Amino acid sequence: MTSSARIAAITASAILVLSCERTATLRGGLVLKPGESGDVRGSRVLLYAGSDSAPEIVAEVLSEQASVPSRSPFVFQELKEGAYHILAWKDLDHDGSITDGDLAGVAGGHYDSASLGEEVGVLGGQDNDIGTIEMQPYRRLMVRSSGWRNESLTSTSFSYRFNRAVALTTLTIGFPRFGEYVDPAAPGLKEPGVQYQSEDWSFGSSMPEGRHVLGFRGVWDGKSFSVEVPVLVE
Repeated sequence: MTSSARIAAITASAILVLSCERTATLRGGLVLKPGESGDVRGSRVLLYAGSDSAPEIVAEVLSEQASVPSRSPFVFQELKEGAYHILAWKDLDHDGSITDGDLAGVAGGHYDSASLGEEVGVLGGQDNDIGTIEMQPYRRLMVRSSGWRNESLTSTSFSYRFNRAVALTTLTIGFPRFGEYVDPAAPGLKEPGVQYQSEDWSFGSSMPEGRHVLGFRGVWDGKSFSVEVPVLVE
């Protein structure tokens, strides 16, 4: 190979390396799902690399303050070529995690705590536009429960409330030493925020302290649910 040919080959190789290393721009927009209310502006937009089961945050931006609350663009700069997942989230209760009522959305689908949606391909050296991500309130069933013994320690009572309306079909209570029992009075429609009670459980001796387990089964939002809630009784 002549010297000029070697120089040409080296130059071509350098151009190829530079081409592979060129960074990219990724842009898109957040839109509110039709029929929902809220303001998607100023949402956190997180870019994940890696598998859906073990994602890693590689970049984060805030969506822009657009003129209407139902739309908000975002842009990532200087990204490496590759495949990513995108999660958009507005922390309405400021608790630092995606909880019931927060606005959330993912590229290529609807947010679910078990999935980050579809992968988005980013080509090096290009302005990549993924279109829009639809945002909607994240809905999660939550149960808050407590338990206590009476002054003589001969009976135990429990209280519980749901954050969403549910049709409760079964409430099972697991007692240390005594096993599990079903509350026959528990089934029925439970309104959100209303405190219900399962009262005066007694087995003819001093009632146990420690970890009890309340098992709730029923229907919420048209789907069956089963939730176990640990309750510490002192």
